Amino acid sequence: FFGVGTGSTYDYLNTLYSKHGLIDAGYRNYNAHNEYLETLITIGIPGIIFFVFILGYGYQQAFDKRQKILLMFIFIFSVAALTESFLM
Repeated sequence: FFGVGTGSTYDYLNTLYSKHGLIDAGYRNYNAHNEYLETLITIGIPGIIFFVFILGYGYQQAFDKRQKILLMFIFIFSVAALTESFLM
């Protein structure tokens, strides 16, 4: 529920990789390659709710104030977060 903590994400993922026979992934310390999943693993359900809330709030503020550059930035960040984890 609260995640594994900020220092234990790679250990947890390596354990899962070993459990499922993905030895090479564990050896190379791969991350989740999805910021939403990485946030969920690291700081749990409260963290992912807060992360999505922050993105939604940014969308709302950019849309209400008609800030096209901020809206594009948040959109690009949100889409890029589906394929790479770059905050944790």
